[in-house]
Amino acid sequence: MKTWKQYEARVTVWWNELGIFAKRVSKELRGEGCEDVQLRDFRVALEIKTRKAIAAYLRKWLAQADRNAGPGWIGVVQIHADNTHTDEDIIMMSVKTFAHIVKRYIP
Repeated sequence: MKTWKQYEARVTVWWNELGIFAKRVSKELRGEGCEDVQLRDFRVALEIKTRKAIAAYLRKWLAQADRNAGPGWIGVVQIHADNTHTDEDIIMMSVKTFAHIVKRYIP
């Protein structure tokens, strides 16, 4: 992928191909003070970030959560930094899992 803007466009197409209406907002507003992609039916604002690689330990944590969740359960990682409040934690799941959740609740 050449640029992060191209990836935003690709992500928008991917969601729409799943049957989940997505609109690329940052194209119109150049990413200034707005989300990159909206999943409007769900009031979800996606902020798209790209990196050359994702830390291996994050992928390991996610694999562990998926493995331990078992059939019919959703694996999610809650990441907590010492000396911070729990409501500042980060929830992580695969986009495949997130799409599955969203598709279950299409109006």
